[in-house]
Amino acid sequence: MDHMEAPVLEALARYHRRGALPFTPPGHKQGRGADPEVVKVLGDEVFRTDLLAFGGLDDRLGSGRVLERAEALMADAVRAGHTFFSTCGSSLSVKAAMLAVAGPHETLLVGRDAHKSVVSGLIISGVRPVWVEPEWDGARHIAHPPSAASFERTFDACPEARGALVTSPTPYGSCADLAGIAEVCHRRGRPLIVDEALGGEELLGAALRRAHAVREEIEAIGGLHVDGRADYVGPGLATDFDPFPVVIDLTGLGASGYRAADWLRDHHDVNAHLADHRRISAQLTHADDTSTTGALLTALRDLAGHADELRPAPEVAVPAPGELRMAQSCLPRDAHFGSVADVPLARAAGRVAAEMITPYPPGIPAVLPGEVLKQPVLDYLRTGVKAGMNLPDAADPGLDTIRVLVEGTGAD
Repeated sequence: MDHMEAPVLEALARYHRRGALPFTPPGHKQGRGADPEVVKVLGDEVFRTDLLAFGGLDDRLGSGRVLERAEALMADAVRAGHTFFSTCGSSLSVKAAMLAVAGPHETLLVGRDAHKSVVSGLIISGVRPVWVEPEWDGARHIAHPPSAASFERTFDACPEARGALVTSPTPYGSCADLAGIAEVCHRRGRPLIVDEALGGEELLGAALRRAHAVREEIEAIGGLHVDGRADYVGPGLATDFDPFPVVIDLTGLGASGYRAADWLRDHHDVNAHLADHRRISAQLTHADDTSTTGALLTALRDLAGHADELRPAPEVAVPAPGELRMAQSCLPRDAHFGSVADVPLARAAGRVAAEMITPYPPGIPAVLPGEVLKQPVLDYLRTGVKAGMNLPDAADPGLDTIRVLVEGTGAD
């Protein structure tokens, strides 16, 4: 296949050369109807390139095979049997993949460290999740993807499962044993869904070298530790390691990730990818160069020099690994759409959650609809909010109250 072809871009260029007139959605008609103030900020091109695939980039029957050829090129590039393009990023793609594997009330094995988009997919689909426990590092308060052995045991207990879903790498850069988990699934004739990000080799080579150099320079800053392979990979931990999420442990500074992230934005206009009670993360990609990494290093050195302003780190009651997990008493969808009430947090232990509570970023839910709430998790969220944790999914982001099922409804 000719990978110099770009069917979608080429079709877009032809469309503009012809001066085609759309009497179709979108209603802004290539920007002619867009708000001038919006155009000033976004520019014309974001509207000029907003076209229908059929009856726009291609004719109404798709005879030019624009999307078909583009998807075939992508499949060939990544050695896949087929690819599907989607909008709305991977959050929509993972929902589509789940719906392709399992239907309402069918079982899907899911790593419990899944992103909140997976839980949204469970609510939409009515799929019954069976959670596969991550590998927990209690000392660092971090979860690594479930092992192949954990998926094997869970399949043995739930042979009716239609497939499995695993997240790799995690937002912290921890990688699953994808080959081992795939072998467990395929031996049973079941598909494996992987929520992941991939990249072409030429771009990543230079980016990897840059990431390793930046990691070394950050590690040399007093009070900062960059989590690396030695921290994440080993028995009972992760199988491999992604160096692009540069996860910086601030324990040596005595500062929380929440305060550090706010300080970096306020003083240097540097936005951290994620922040938790003891870490921040800077996500590097092939788009970074010495100008962006230099600004990051300057900001981090300045942060270390102003650590006194960030102390003391607020205490967050992080549960032990065994205290984090809560029983799933009903399907996420049934809890989400059930009869609900908002109760004070102090009276919520033992009740069935009717909402998703997600520290964000990175977006891995601490509470799922249908789970029986436990006090250690509630204490973690309460102290986390006080320390600066963001809970955008909660009905009450301040967490004075939490949404639960009305007793006697919805739960098995």
